[in-house]
Amino acid sequence: MKKIPFTVQLAAFALIALWSCSRSSEDPAIRQDELLGHLNFLATDSLKGRYPGTPEDSVAAQYIAGEFKKAGLKLLNGNGLLPFEVTTKQDYGQENSFSCEGSDAEFKKEFVPFPFSANLSLDAGVVFAGYGFAIDNGDIRWDDYEGTDVTGKWVMILRGNPEIDSSQSAYTNYSNDRDKAMIAKDHGAAGVLYVSGNTFDPQDELVTLENRAFSVGLPAIHISRGLADKVLAPSGKSIETLEQALNGDRKPHSFEPGSTVNATA
Repeated sequence: MKKIPFTVQLAAFALIALWSCSRSSEDPAIRQDELLGHLNFLATDSLKGRYPGTPEDSVAAQYIAGEFKKAGLKLLNGNGLLPFEVTTKQDYGQENSFSCEGSDAEFKKEFVPFPFSANLSLDAGVVFAGYGFAIDNGDIRWDDYEGTDVTGKWVMILRGNPEIDSSQSAYTNYSNDRDKAMIAKDHGAAGVLYVSGNTFDPQDELVTLENRAFSVGLPAIHISRGLADKVLAPSGKSIETLEQALNGDRKPHSFEPGSTVNATA
């Protein structure tokens, strides 16, 4: 997957800082017309939401820095702007591939990289690690990595949680895809394979690049249930039966299916 960076110059600020800059030694009071002036400028339709990396974002940053300067503040770097890179566009690129035991999968039909995937290749064994949880908060103790060595391997995990239909579930805070990748990485995993169980997504739709995200530093790939079952085939298990077991038992069902995946994101 190809990430296209853009250098942004951002004037770090809080609106209250602009309010403070509206005051002078002669008239220290915060005036409504001055506040509205700042708000009207920054919220104007012509700035188009000030999305990072756009010309409109630069205009807003220059405006804020200018207001700071008029207020007599000493500006960072002399101009009040701090350049850094953000990802403003992502493309799948030409190098995406997925092979399990010599059988190639079809890109965009059976697998796609997550927006936060690193541009890396990995040829390694696979460990199924349930929902990818590592929870011990007093109320819930569920560690899919306990007693399981995932170092240098692919970790296959289910998306969501066992109570996906409940907005009040205690598992909700542990269900974010990106967070699960970071947990896998912390445990030594070299790549993550995500699968949507039937309860989580009956349609089994693959993710898109719509939501841009910063790389987690390892390949993160969403695979279809059918492809996941092929990876699990040596174990005789399936995503359907594993999801049912996890949702029913609420405890780890981690294991190594005995397969190897070679993939590039």
